[in-house]
Amino acid sequence: MCRDDRIPDWVLEYMKETMAYFNDSFKAQEARFPNWGKCFGKYVEKAKEIFSNPFGSLRSLEEIHNELCVADALLGINNPYIDKIEYEPKLPSCKKTIDYRCEASETSIHIDVKTITPKTQSAWDKFVEIRSKGLIAPNNEFLLDPNYMGGEFWHSFSASRGRMLEYTLELEGKILQSGLATDGCMFILALCGDGVNWHVDQLEDFVNYYRTGKHRYDDGFALMESHYVKEKGIEFSRNVAKFIYLERSLGGIQPKKVVWDVSPPQY
Repeated sequence: MCRDDRIPDWVLEYMKETMAYFNDSFKAQEARFPNWGKCFGKYVEKAKEIFSNPFGSLRSLEEIHNELCVADALLGINNPYIDKIEYEPKLPSCKKTIDYRCEASETSIHIDVKTITPKTQSAWDKFVEIRSKGLIAPNNEFLLDPNYMGGEFWHSFSASRGRMLEYTLELEGKILQSGLATDGCMFILALCGDGVNWHVDQLEDFVNYYRTGKHRYDDGFALMESHYVKEKGIEFSRNVAKFIYLERSLGGIQPKKVVWDVSPPQY
């Protein structure tokens, strides 16, 4: 959305409906989510800014919205049943925060929530460069046409995959610094998308690589990612236990899809 474009009235109305929904939902679960107002308040403050000046980007508001969706979804599951949720708890020996800490029976579950929505821009020259370096396997050739948004598609695909790696390494860093990689703690990365720029199958490919150290035969980013990881000297600790996929587009108050434990297909 261009900075000079006025945000449509239907979006402003949707924001009001979003605030009403989460206010009611979290108030009803206040005993389990006592500091819900901290996260909800961020959404309200950002929404007020937009109501007073309805121009520009909704990116940061939608990111907060996804954080609210994850908490709401956690409160709705029964296995495991979440006894308590805390928003942005302090991590020992670490200046960074994590979005949620959940208590479920005797397990402490830490969840970081990240939204991946690449900006619309062409990266055709980058695609040509990557292809010329032989970093796209022949059996996984991307069929892109520069005259039909090929550069834009490439940017969305490659930037999304890059963010998966980036956010995973960021969470691993928090785990290492906090010293919480113990038997009683579980760390989960929730990645949110709109279902357009990238899909759950792309996250499945990344999860397969993260868990096994090997790419699937049909992973189009195998050569490129392997080259990057080797070039940067990246080593995974592999202490991110699970990945969550949440899909929600603009206008949707609740997610269209939530996959609680993303795993590669078994074939």
